[in-house]
Amino acid sequence: MELVKVQNIVKHFRKQKGMFGAFETVKAVDDVSFSINEGETLGLVGESGCGKSTLGRIIIRLLREDSGKIFLNGKELTALNFNELKPLRRDMQIIFQDPFASLNPRIRIGAAVAETLEILKDEDAVRKAAKMLEMVGLPSSAFSKYPHEFSGGQRQRICIARALVSRPKFILCDEPVSSLDVSVQAQIINLLKDLKDELGLTYLFISHDLRVVRNISDRVAVMKDGKVVEIADNETIYKYPVNAYTKELIGSVQETGKEL
Repeated sequence: MELVKVQNIVKHFRKQKGMFGAFETVKAVDDVSFSINEGETLGLVGESGCGKSTLGRIIIRLLREDSGKIFLNGKELTALNFNELKPLRRDMQIIFQDPFASLNPRIRIGAAVAETLEILKDEDAVRKAAKMLEMVGLPSSAFSKYPHEFSGGQRQRICIARALVSRPKFILCDEPVSSLDVSVQAQIINLLKDLKDELGLTYLFISHDLRVVRNISDRVAVMKDGKVVEIADNETIYKYPVNAYTKELIGSVQETGKEL
């Protein structure tokens, strides 16, 4: 069943060349369409600046598109105003790239995780926050501590708990392991996979790292210069890429001597 549908999304930015130069239009997202099925992980991969994070923020409604439509579970999000969209916020959450920057250093972890539920006026917010911290592999003592008392991997677990505490249907994972050590990356990826199965989640997983994307994704979309140039199931796109840019990406990784 289709959960997320992206239809002909366009987003342009105005950029100035130098301090006194002329302005030019940059096509950050250029007529992009795809869908994500319920319970699926779609990996979105491409080089830095290709528009993948901009697209992700449009889908999650942190940015507005210039044109196009976004649907969540059949409901057109792009047709809703701020107040109409508010009740649907609990169904879609985001895990950011930098876990330390995502957390307020003055707020204890338990309060940070419970905050979403308190905004939704959930009277059981504290208990649910504590349970979610346990689900992501943190001890009960974490509840009363501050962000600086945790490692990078632990902080990302906290951010995952905060994103999942409202039991959303759709999670945007925006480069969630790129700032972590390789060994910690594997732990977080395995955690995300376990939580997906346990909670019935659907992911859009954005990354520039082909190995990470292959490890977690059911299908992969390749993005270049604001366009999705190829999309296919995991095995097909890595073994039988069609687009020249996809072949170049995969070839560049294989040249390192490591298997994808």
